[in-house]
Amino acid sequence: MQAYYAAINNHDCGTAWNLGGDNLSAARGQTYQQFCQGFNSTSHDIVTVDSVADDTVAVTIVAQQTDGSSQTYRGSYVVGNGVIQSASVQASS
Repeated sequence: MQAYYAAINNHDCGTAWNLGGDNLSAARGQTYQQFCQGFNSTSHDIVTVDSVADDTVAVTIVAQQTDGSSQTYRGSYVVGNGVIQSASVQASS
């Protein structure tokens, strides 16, 4: 999961896609192009791992936007064989 967010922060869509973006996008009916476009307004993500239990990683994500604002998300990722399999992440207030 850390490699996934490192790829996103480096604007390396291909690597992020291969590390689980394809699985996350398939669940939302998104194409590769839509996945990549989804990060256009984000300049940097700060990820804090809150806990790890077996293959589930609970996280807090602060997405720094290109307009200077930020959005916080909380949720969890299921990781298997070094790839994100699924996620449940929501914006928090």
